[in-house]
Amino acid sequence: MPNNQVRLDGSSQAHEVAPNYRIIAQGITGNAAVPSQEPRRGEAGAGVIKGLDLALISTESKLAQTFTLDLESSLPPPPGAMRGSSDFVLQTPDFGSNTAQAVLYTDQATGYSQWIFPEPSPNPATQRRGGASVTYRLPREPIVPLPPAPGEDARRGGVIKAIRKVVRVIAWKTDELIGNTLEAIISKWESVKRAYGWQNLPLNDTNPVDWSRMQTGRSLLLIHGTFSSATGAFAALPNETIGRLQQIYNGRLFAFNHPSLSVSPQANIDELLKTMPNNLELDVITHSRGGLVGRELLSRTQQGVPLRVRKMVMVACPNRGTPLADGEHWLTMLDRYTSLLADLPDTSASVIMEGILTVVKLIGHAGLRKLPGLAAMTPKNTYLQQLNTGQPGQTQIYAMVADYQPNDPNWIKRFMRQQGNKLIDHFFGEANDGVVPTAGGYQGNSDGSGWSIPSERRILFDTDKRINHSSFFGNPAVNQQLVEWLR
Repeated sequence: MPNNQVRLDGSSQAHEVAPNYRIIAQGITGNAAVPSQEPRRGEAGAGVIKGLDLALISTESKLAQTFTLDLESSLPPPPGAMRGSSDFVLQTPDFGSNTAQAVLYTDQATGYSQWIFPEPSPNPATQRRGGASVTYRLPREPIVPLPPAPGEDARRGGVIKAIRKVVRVIAWKTDELIGNTLEAIISKWESVKRAYGWQNLPLNDTNPVDWSRMQTGRSLLLIHGTFSSATGAFAALPNETIGRLQQIYNGRLFAFNHPSLSVSPQANIDELLKTMPNNLELDVITHSRGGLVGRELLSRTQQGVPLRVRKMVMVACPNRGTPLADGEHWLTMLDRYTSLLADLPDTSASVIMEGILTVVKLIGHAGLRKLPGLAAMTPKNTYLQQLNTGQPGQTQIYAMVADYQPNDPNWIKRFMRQQGNKLIDHFFGEANDGVVPTAGGYQGNSDGSGWSIPSERRILFDTDKRINHSSFFGNPAVNQQLVEWLR
């Protein structure tokens, strides 16, 4: 056994994985180890989180410790076991009163990640060997050894394959969080990191948007979604697609950068109309929450704003909201967004991970549960109800939606249930792309009444296409359809 590896023997003993880092894993067997360096992409069993390194720097956070758990078996807790004695427990050092922490727990086989916050301490002054300790309860799941790979001899001893988990302890200073409202803190962060502004496409064109040129013909406006920016949302668009769109619009392509957490879609459009000239003729591509911003723009044109929106393509829009936007489900939202980063380019992943880490810090500090930008996406809120009473008007609106299901059996076992002959997501109870309900991408009400996009102007990418909420723009079929609709 390597020197840095600790054997988990299923006892109630606290196993020290690193100085002042202990695991209590009664009924769980396997090995725990501190890797020689943070796992990197391309390494076997790395459990890499795309964009994490840059996001840690930009949010002034640090990776305090990383270790791996290779779990071989997990027995149910013994009958009558007291909570804490038979749970899967991680104890970490207390870094001090001005430093908070959370655990990012990743299943290497499925790529699914979970954010875990410390258990409340009944007595913060409690001391353990090595100093004050912070306690986490890690997910305790039945561990089913994987079958031998093709060509392996199942009769040989030691063929059992462990299920690898990667545990990252992330810490940050809380000085800036003290004495300010959390809403004010995230507003300040977005004013710097997600400031209002305009950006040309291709994204490497850093020149100011030339409004006089945009007024010479029909232009294409792109609007990003939650946590994101123009770079975060649209970096996956292939150069070939950008080139074809440049031909269609004679180079008049631009994107609207805006905060998506601290302000509402109405406030986003207020700012857009202040800085964009009147009398433009536009086509629009939106992603996720950006679709609500786009619909707000349409409502303003119907109220007399002198702009013409000829076509709008809404990709994965939460027209009837998403339960993930409810403050009670933000941890699930953060888990899902983090887990879907693997399908994004590095630049996109870094941008979105930065937003995720910022919300993690605020939830961990004082349980932030409401933000205006996310409140607009809560199901059955007043804003969506008002937005969905109208009709699309003269604009030709198109919708792209996806029904996403993971193909890993471990992920499916955790998140899916059988409903008839179809697997359905436990959390949503209906088809979805991992973040928003599929049908909500083209209709405002679950019964099909009210605002909706006709069937001939929408496309559903079924489960076999492997498209999730964050991966639309890297898919060839999506890019082909975008060009077809906008041609």
